[in-house]
Amino acid sequence: MVIYNEKCIYLAILFSSYCYAQKVESTNKEAKNIYKKHLSIIDQYLDLFETKDTIVKIDDHIAKGFDSAITFLEKTTAIESDIFSSFDRLYEPSKENYKDWKAWYKLNRKELFLDSGEVKIKGKAIPVKKNPLKYYRNKLKLVKKSIKRKLFADPEYSDAIYFLRVHSGIENNNHQYELDVPSQKELLLFKIWLKENKNKLFWDIEHHAIGLRKSN
Repeated sequence: MVIYNEKCIYLAILFSSYCYAQKVESTNKEAKNIYKKHLSIIDQYLDLFETKDTIVKIDDHIAKGFDSAITFLEKTTAIESDIFSSFDRLYEPSKENYKDWKAWYKLNRKELFLDSGEVKIKGKAIPVKKNPLKYYRNKLKLVKKSIKRKLFADPEYSDAIYFLRVHSGIENNNHQYELDVPSQKELLLFKIWLKENKNKLFWDIEHHAIGLRKSN
């Protein structure tokens, strides 16, 4: 009787795996198209902000699907956008968010399928990995470049300075202006902080962010 039950369990697992494989195979193309459609909406939105006119009115056909595109991509990939740190307007992911969502798609597109009309992934998703030192340096480089040019593109700049403040613990002491522009001394402190902590930094796959190992 025990042997029979074990065989039934094995057959059930085998059948379930077969059904999953069939579902992925039959709905993969449609699932990929849905993902790419949402990704395209983000791409179109970001393209509008490449124009010289910084106040761009988004066409209805883009605006209507923009919020849902962000929600879809965040939920599917578990990679959150930079909305939280945008100082100019809400619902505005960065170019880096777009690149991350695109990179995630390339890694996992073969395993996407539809389940009751919802895009899901078979098994565990392959995470997008980054070099933590390079990531930090790029944020600092962006801030320096923005200050030099006196051009603070949002949300890239706001996200970068927010990131540097949070990870280094170097607070903004200049509250005269709404825009957080660090002094030359603060920029130097950001650089020193990296030098002192570079061996502790790691890429936190679960949260898609930089982590800092605790000292022993």
